[in-house]
Amino acid sequence: MSEVSLLNSPNESLAKRVVLEGDDAIHLWLKGKDAWNQWVEDNPEADVSFEDVDFSKYAPRLQADHSSLAHSFRDFHFPNGDITFSGTHFGNTDVDFSNITFAKGKIDFSYANFGEGNVDFAYTQFGDGIATFIQTSFGDGNVYFTEAKFGNGIILFSNSKFGQGNKYFSEATFGNGRVTFRDVNFNSGDVCFTNATFGIGKVDFSNTKFGDGILSFINTEFGEGDVDFSKVEFGDGNVRFANSILDSGKADFSRTVFGNGDVIFSNVDFGEGDVDFSKTKYGYGDIDFTKARFGLGQTDFSEAKFSDGNIRFSGATIGSNSFLFEKNTIKGFAYFNDLLGLTSTKLISFRHSIFEKSLDFSVKGMGCIPDFTSTKTTNQVVLQELEYKLRREGSWFKEQATDIDDIARLRRIKEIAENNKDHAAALRFHADEMRAKRWHEMGTSASLLDMCFSGLSNYGQSILRPFSALCTLMLTMVLYVVGFAFPLSLNPKDYSQWLSNTLNIDFSTYLYGFELAVSSALPFISSSRNVNKTAGEALADTLPSYFGAISLVYGGLCFLFLFLIGLGLRNRFRI
Repeated sequence: MSEVSLLNSPNESLAKRVVLEGDDAIHLWLKGKDAWNQWVEDNPEADVSFEDVDFSKYAPRLQADHSSLAHSFRDFHFPNGDITFSGTHFGNTDVDFSNITFAKGKIDFSYANFGEGNVDFAYTQFGDGIATFIQTSFGDGNVYFTEAKFGNGIILFSNSKFGQGNKYFSEATFGNGRVTFRDVNFNSGDVCFTNATFGIGKVDFSNTKFGDGILSFINTEFGEGDVDFSKVEFGDGNVRFANSILDSGKADFSRTVFGNGDVIFSNVDFGEGDVDFSKTKYGYGDIDFTKARFGLGQTDFSEAKFSDGNIRFSGATIGSNSFLFEKNTIKGFAYFNDLLGLTSTKLISFRHSIFEKSLDFSVKGMGCIPDFTSTKTTNQVVLQELEYKLRREGSWFKEQATDIDDIARLRRIKEIAENNKDHAAALRFHADEMRAKRWHEMGTSASLLDMCFSGLSNYGQSILRPFSALCTLMLTMVLYVVGFAFPLSLNPKDYSQWLSNTLNIDFSTYLYGFELAVSSALPFISSSRNVNKTAGEALADTLPSYFGAISLVYGGLCFLFLFLIGLGLRNRFRI
């Protein structure tokens, strides 16, 4: 149903109701609040209409009565019924509707024209009916809705126009109906919704224009409905949403234009809905989402236009859905360090973005591979603390990457690390790139060889693994050549005999075995040949006829482990 049809729906009991309107309403109002409130007490069910009244011509009489303001309804009570101020003119004096109590029924200020004085609705209580300020004109005075309480009906400020004074909605409480500030022109001056509370209905500020001045939604609490700031134009001045709370609805700031002030969403809880800042344009101020919390919905900052301000998402909590920051050009410093809640995040993407200054992406505990494919970086990118999980599936033998696109993502962050001369990080990313390729871009033989390389040296990152393998192999060779054989049976007598045989091997035999094992492992040392010959002759009686073949295999394996140790040392101390 349209807003106009909601306003014009007939009152079913209109013929039976008391209606206070025209001159009768004016005369009773002029008598003051006591006479007015007494009439309301006597007529609790009634409609009141000041439609098209020009209050400016009554201003002199009000001043002669020493009223606090030129046009005052302060402390007035209204009956259960429709209350109409539609089309009224208040002139250029102050207007005071503060501390009013509206009961059930529609409250209509549509097309009303407030002059250049202050307009005060502070502490006013609206009932559960529709409250409308559609196409209402406010002058250049300040407008106060401080601590006003709106009921559960629809609240409409659509197409209203404010002057250059400040607008205060701080600590206002909106009920569970829809709240619409669509197509409003707030003009210059500060706009304050600090500590305001919205109900479960949709909150719509789409297509609204804010002039130069500070906009504050600090500590504002939004309900379960969608929050729509799409296509909004903010003037020059800081925009502050710090510490605000959203629930399960969508937060839509798409195609919004921010002026030349700081944009502050620090510590905002965006709830469980989607968050859309796509195609948004920012001015020259800083953009701050420090410690913001994004929930289960998709978060999209793609195709935005940034100026020279810095961007901070430090300590922000990313939800389990996708976080998109694609096709952007960031001219200031960008901080995405210490992000939280990433263990179940599906995707973090910066595809096709350009970073003209340094980027800090020091993040731990990511459940996905960050996507920097097709990005351009002209300054340092900090990835040194980047930790992520390469998601794989299948059996241990044929475990393969779940998302084949992770190959390109890992290759790109490896390139970034290489450009930063961060060799350790580049090697780590290369290792995961190879794991992602396994069974996708590699055949069976290549995949098996890759598994061996990974297991023995972690792709050249580990020194301990090949060194341990070499020591184990040499120890095995020593025990083999001295006749050490561990029994495989379960008979206790076999173990007793084995222990007796082991104790009977003298120390010189073990020494010759050690010399034979070491000289075979290190044949490139000049003295190894003589040592190997002497030890072989001393142990000739215990060596089998096929020991030459065993020695060749042993030497080859030792060479392999020595190579992997050297590779690890080279990677560890690379300059």
